Amino acid sequence: MTTTKRAIWETYIDLYEEKPSYKITIKELCNRVPVARTTFYSYYQNLDELKDDIENYLIDSIKNCAQEMSEGDIYHMELAPFFEKVFEYIQKEQRFFTAFLLLQPNNSFIDKWKNAIELHFRKRYADKSHSANFNLIAAFAASGVIGGYEYWLKEPEKVNPQSFETVVIQIMGFLRKTI
Repeated sequence: MTTTKRAIWETYIDLYEEKPSYKITIKELCNRVPVARTTFYSYYQNLDELKDDIENYLIDSIKNCAQEMSEGDIYHMELAPFFEKVFEYIQKEQRFFTAFLLLQPNNSFIDKWKNAIELHFRKRYADKSHSANFNLIAAFAASGVIGGYEYWLKEPEKVNPQSFETVVIQIMGFLRKTI
């Protein structure tokens, strides 16, 4: 990623933290970066496309963590090291996650993340995917995991990453038994 593109992202989040997203303008964003509007338009057609690019980058990075940790075999992937790596990633990009999960909950981002978790769940438990309520249980798992990360972002001093991993793994085990 270019430094200019990253600067556009960072400035967008600065503005997102200050005001409702619908009040952010390209002109204001470009003045703050600072970049010419033509530079902005060389990357994006509009602010929705910018936000979509940030969302996709964050979700794709988490998916890549899963791919790297599993070497393509999600069924046998060790969950604790995966959650540790995701925690590290969320800490690295904490401003974006905090903005999209807590400050102005971004339904598009949350839905993309839920879909990624549900896909991971389907791959991990492919042998159970035709069971009754499988999709409902996958949705519960996705919502629960994201809810846990939201809680951690709100109350970081109250959440130990290892405890988080343990709880999620126990919940996943319970959900698998109910499938």
